Parts: sequence; C-alpha cells; structure tokens
Amino acid sequence: MYSSSPIGLSLCSWNANGLLRKIAELHIFIEKHSPDIFLIQETHLRPSRNFNIANYTCHRNDRISDGPRTAGGTLILVKNSLKHYCLPTPPLRALEATNIILTPPKHDPISITCVYIPPSSDENLFTIDIEHFIQTASNCILFGDFNATHNAWNCKNNTTRGRHLFNFANMLNLNIAFPSTPTRFGHNSANTIDIALIKNFYYPFTINSIDDLSSDHNPVFLNFNFKLAEAPPNPRAVSTDWNAFKINLNKNLSLFDFHPNNINNTIDLEQKITEFTEAVIDTHSHASRPIETDRRNFTPHNINQLIKIKNYFRKRYHQTLNPIFKSHYNRSLSI
Repeated sequence: MYSSSPIGLSLCSWNANGLLRKIAELHIFIEKHSPDIFLIQETHLRPSRNFNIANYTCHRNDRISDGPRTAGGTLILVKNSLKHYCLPTPPLRALEATNIILTPPKHDPISITCVYIPPSSDENLFTIDIEHFIQTASNCILFGDFNATHNAWNCKNNTTRGRHLFNFANMLNLNIAFPSTPTRFGHNSANTIDIALIKNFYYPFTINSIDDLSSDHNPVFLNFNFKLAEAPPNPRAVSTDWNAFKINLNKNLSLFDFHPNNINNTIDLEQKITEFTEAVIDTHSHASRPIETDRRNFTPHNINQLIKIKNYFRKRYHQTLNPIFKSHYNRSLSI
C-alpha cells in the first residue's frame, strides 16, 4: 500500500558530518519522527560499508577517496511502502547527489534529490548540475546542504554561490523553501544553508529546523499537505472468527432459496448468485478484524534523555568552542 504521513508527504534532510558514530541515535530519531523520505549529506561512508535501516530502502552515492579520511557522500532512505525507483547519478561538476523518482498511484512522478555542495566546489558551475536534476520530472524537489547564504533565506551575508543560486531560481521560477530558524551552527555563527528548491510542486508546505541529532547541522523537515491515492487494502490481512462466520451465514442464508426448483431462468440464476456472494462477503466482513502489523520498539525515556543531553553539549561546543562543553560531551559518550 502506498503509505504517507498524515499531513501528506514528509521529507527530512540532515547533514550528518559522518554517520558511523551516530547510527544508534539515527534509529531513535527515525523511530520518533518516521519521515517518509530521509535525505542525508556528508555520510562519510566507504562503498564497502553496509548501511541499512529497517522498513526503509537505502540509495546512496559515496565519495570515492584514496586518503585515510572519508568525506562527502549522499544517501536517501525511502519507506518501503513508497513506490519509487532510483536514477543513476551522472558525472557532476560541483555537487554530490542521489536522486529517486516517486511513482505514487494517480499522481505524476515526483523527482526528489538529496543535494550536497561542498564548500570548496566551484561557486558558479553548480547550477549546471542542478539543471540536470530539475529535468528528471515535471515535479521536482532538491533538498539538502547547498552551502549558499543569501538574505532571501534569512542569512546575514550574500555569498557568490548564494547570489548565483538566487538568480538561477528566479530565472527558472523555482521556489526556494527555507526554515525560519538557522540550520547550521558554528563558532559564534548560525546560518541557513539547508534548504530546498521546488519545481512545479504547488502544494502547501511547512519547513522547520529542529534541534536534534549530534551534528553542526540541524535536521530540517519539509512537510507537504496533500493527499495521495492509496492502493486497496490487502483483503487477506485479517483474522476471521470462523465459528461466528458459520453461525451468521446460517442466519443470513436459506439453502431452500437456492434450490434448483426455485430457479426458472438465467435471470433468476444470476440474481441468486449475486445474493449468495453478497451474503458470504458481508458475513465474512462482520466476523473478521484487521491484523495489527505496526509493531514499533520504543526507546526508553532515560536513553532519549541521555542522547538529548549529549546533543546539547555538542552543539554548545560548536557554538562557543568552550572546552568545558567538549568535556561534558565526551563524558556523556561514556555513560
């Protein structure tokens, strides 16, 4: 069944600045928020490293590096219930990306791209890469870390990349979606660089930066308010009380009515078949109930609190470079 969040379609973008030490808290975050699609930048994963999240399909592009330190990399997690496919990523000039196409029932395909523009990449050529992805479907969402600042999305300064992105979006009539609070925190600084470019996807949305997960970037939620068509439920996913079914069917049906002597022509035959079928279906429906399959393992409250404290100290250290916060953070890792 095509499943979406109650508000429509929920996307979350996060620059992880390395995933391997954060997998446990990522599991808890997904358990808590359950985004339909999770876009992650700076995964720092090597191709030989497996990465999987239960109930999600993972698509990723790792940055290939010969050095001892891995960097970059993009990844998209898609709920298994969402029909989609992944497009091969072409050679890119200035950004890293992973691209999927959603194919919901009774709706045009939706292209969703996880974008990461490294700070050192060319500040002008990146729009050539963006043009490729906005041509993958009529409805497009490019979401991630653009490393571009501009007053138009609540930044204090306009960088060359920010001005180029702003002019490019205006020229192609792209909507730039950004939260009202900063998404990336540094020493005595805060900026909004985790944003979304939207093409032709004219649905109401909300976008928020939330204080969670241990990185210098906040996760950002982009929630669209619209209703997608759902596939019919699985008729076998029920539990039936067959004793009640037998008792009620005997009440609802009289075999005497279906005796051959009471059927004189094809019209009578079709009528009796219809009555019999409707009686069986109705009786089965009343004697059955859905099988509950949504079993979720919730993390204990005390573990959630420890992770929240750890994230707080990490962010405070990024903001102030005060070694006291670094010590508190390191101590929280050993609890």
